[in-house]
Amino acid sequence: MSLKTWSLVSLLSLFCLSSSLMASKQLTKQHRQRIAVALNYSRASFHRIRKNPIKRVLVEEQEKILNNLNLSQIDDAEVVKLYTSVLDEINRIQIADKERHVIKERFNRDFQRELLTTAMGLGAQVATLQYTSAVKTGASSWWDYRSLSWRRDNDALRVEKERMLTVVNKSSQFLDTFWKLTRKRNIPDRWLIRSNDLDELDVAMKEKNLETRLRILHRMERFMTCYPPYWYYIGRTEQMLGKTKQAAKTYQKMALLGNGHFRKDEMLAAGLTNLALIQEYSHDKHALATAKEALQQATTSWQANLVCAWILEKHGNKDQAEDTILRNIDLHLEEQQSRINLVALYYRTNNLPKLSAQLKQSKVVATLPMSLLIPCAAKLQQSQSLPAPVVKALSETLEASLGGRLGHNDFVVTAPPKWRLQTAGISLEIGKQEFSRSTIQQSKQQQQVRFSRVGQHIAIKKENGNISLSLLLQYPATPPIRIHLQERPSNTITRLALNHSFQIKSIDVEELPQQKVAHTKKEMQLTGTTTHKKTLVKVQTYKPTSPKVFTISLQGKTTQEKVTVPPAPQTEFSPPKTSPKTIFPSEHFLPHFRPARRR
Repeated sequence: MSLKTWSLVSLLSLFCLSSSLMASKQLTKQHRQRIAVALNYSRASFHRIRKNPIKRVLVEEQEKILNNLNLSQIDDAEVVKLYTSVLDEINRIQIADKERHVIKERFNRDFQRELLTTAMGLGAQVATLQYTSAVKTGASSWWDYRSLSWRRDNDALRVEKERMLTVVNKSSQFLDTFWKLTRKRNIPDRWLIRSNDLDELDVAMKEKNLETRLRILHRMERFMTCYPPYWYYIGRTEQMLGKTKQAAKTYQKMALLGNGHFRKDEMLAAGLTNLALIQEYSHDKHALATAKEALQQATTSWQANLVCAWILEKHGNKDQAEDTILRNIDLHLEEQQSRINLVALYYRTNNLPKLSAQLKQSKVVATLPMSLLIPCAAKLQQSQSLPAPVVKALSETLEASLGGRLGHNDFVVTAPPKWRLQTAGISLEIGKQEFSRSTIQQSKQQQQVRFSRVGQHIAIKKENGNISLSLLLQYPATPPIRIHLQERPSNTITRLALNHSFQIKSIDVEELPQQKVAHTKKEMQLTGTTTHKKTLVKVQTYKPTSPKVFTISLQGKTTQEKVTVPPAPQTEFSPPKTSPKTIFPSEHFLPHFRPARRR
């Protein structure tokens, strides 16, 4: 073998040896980082127990962290033994099943309940507008609420001092032993968090100004690099600020550092869900895979389940999306929100048998917002009669009256909170006249929308025998809804009353306006000495010449789909020579036209 050949072999051997040493060094660093992460999780858990010595905190830390931590990351028998002894001391604290139930109920009530209902509800054609808001909101997890300070005034949930002292002593011994392990494994001190670091992190997360909070969090990075919740908090803050690109990178860093430490990781599930949401918004092809990975991390994160189900549906995985929503319902996790999203899924996928089965349940119908129930009823009525709970909900929940305490010339619409009238654009149509100026009053039991000084217009139409009343509701991301009203049958009570009531006659659900490109033209724009070409695309909104209107009739059993053509302009209405008898006295509508009192 020549000298040249020997030189080549030596170089190859040296290269392979150096590559293996570099790989070994990289693996060693990753292993040391995983030990640091496990220690940081343990320290954070014991720190919170010392800070809040109540049973609620013990239950949360035991279920979410201590009993859930993957001990295979701790390659030391002495440390594992001491860690187990701490868990044994916590288990000796008697917490009855009833107390655990109360603790969990309070914990669930503290969670934010306004999720992405409108974004994941109806209106697929304009979902992009709601989608942008959903991306900034994101999915929350238990870690978003972990830093809250719980009240200690409930003696029933306090822990005895002696028993709590034993837990604290055991945890201190565990941390001391674990600290020796870090020196043995050559773990840098900057990878390990201290109690004061955790206190500063809690203070930072209570900062309401998001920009200020983000700056404070970035200044803490030196001693937080191996604490995954730190990166989760930064990602959530960036996401709420609309910095989606930075948030996506932060969530990826969190997933790389925090994967594998827990058997069920709600924080990792929420972080990956938000990453999938951002990727879907950015048309990233990895969104579906990220959503599936998030579902593998935990099954009890109800917000992550709903968002991932939405992404699965958008990619055509309807059955898997349904199963993901059913996770929440089967485990009774935020069942109302989950039921709303399940009905919306059946509506969007045209699954009429399952949609009908849901609408036959009075309990389900009672929880659905009207912005979802009405389009579902319109679609279902095309092929079958409406279930009794739906007819009852539509016919009895909204009513209107002319008059009231503030004046007989006002038109007042009264509805329960499930109509969510405060979120809709609402207008009143009297014949061809439209009135959109109104005021709204809300209470826990009902909502009232008041149209002032419109009674005279109703009186004139009534006297001419040509009265047509309808309400037009435009909810976000929902087809326009037109509610036709009719006068209630008169009786002794209504004749004696000063106000006159109306009820729903029928409901029309119109199609959404569509977008089309009208024309394209090119222009030349001169900027200094450089000529730039730009293309102007004019987009206009239009309705088809014959829009489909699905009508829900509350008087008949079934109603077929009907197609309406916008009416042509008509001449002014001329009343018949023999005017019909006035049903409502005009002075009830026009109090300012009453004759003056005689002196």
